[in-house]
Amino acid sequence: MAIDTLKVARRLREAGFTEPQAEAVVEAVRGGTDEAELATKHDLALLTAELRAEIAAVRADLSAEIAAVRAEMREMEQRLIAKIEAANGALFNRVVGIILGALLVNVVAIIGSVFAVARLLVH
Repeated sequence: MAIDTLKVARRLREAGFTEPQAEAVVEAVRGGTDEAELATKHDLALLTAELRAEIAAVRADLSAEIAAVRAEMREMEQRLIAKIEAANGALFNRVVGIILGALLVNVVAIIGSVFAVARLLVH
């Protein structure tokens, strides 16, 4: 980072610093800034561009993964619908079978009762 050392030294002298004090302060500031790794606006702009590119890549990956999960969920939903329909068909067949069986038992019981009454009447 560039510092106008003459301006800084002049301001310090105007503020009441002696010439050696002003030079010492300016030298200390220059030494601190020379050794420091300071980011420039250009450095920050490059980093910002890199981060935006990485974020865009992550978003694209996430969008693709979300689309894949949604497709998998649709397939799973179709399989579940098919299983539910098959179970409903099997349940319907069992209920109809039970009803027909009960009806047959009742018909046989009624016929048996009619024959029993007829026998009683004949004797």
